Amino acid sequence: MTPPASPPADGTGAAREPPRWWTLPAPFLLTLPVAAWSVLIATVSGLFSCFDTCMPSNALITPIGVAELILATAAVVTLTAGLARPEWRLAMRRVLWTGCALAWLGGGYLYAWANAHP
Repeated sequence: MTPPASPPADGTGAAREPPRWWTLPAPFLLTLPVAAWSVLIATVSGLFSCFDTCMPSNALITPIGVAELILATAAVVTLTAGLARPEWRLAMRRVLWTGCALAWLGGGYLYAWANAHP
């Protein structure tokens, strides 16, 4: 009788379990506040650029605000899909961490811009 084959040591075999559900909310909760702050800064910047006289603002503020809004929406959709489909959790966790990193990069740019332009 042959003993059952053990899964590969690197964890890439078919017997690999999906990540636990609680690994998904961490990047989600780190993404939403910075994305909301970035959208707020971009909106306020756009509104105040033509408050009394139209002054040209930095050309990247509005696209970064739109990108942050898209990242926040994608984070909500990705979290929902990852929680609903356990077999997708590993991919969804990677997508959430990537979105989190992009949101923080955009937020850092807007933070530096807001400090340079009081």
